[in-house]
Amino acid sequence: RHSDAVRAAQQRASLEALARALEARDGYTGRHGEETVEIAVRVAAQLGLEEAEVEEVRTVALLQVLEADGVDVAAQRAAA
Repeated sequence: RHSDAVRAAQQRASLEALARALEARDGYTGRHGEETVEIAVRVAAQLGLEEAEVEEVRTVALLQVLEADGVDVAAQRAAA
């Protein structure tokens, strides 16, 4: 559904903003996170996943990076 796609895009944009804030605080961590997400996306694409699935992999990889950096994503999501 369109609204689900819009919501997913908004959530991903919020997560990316958090990741950029972490990068501003610690460039190494930010670059590492970007590389981690891009590797996950490349693997998903090479596995032949559909675009929506690749984007889901991107989101999950970004969540993992943020949580590894100490961001309580569940609390962020509950506050929204």
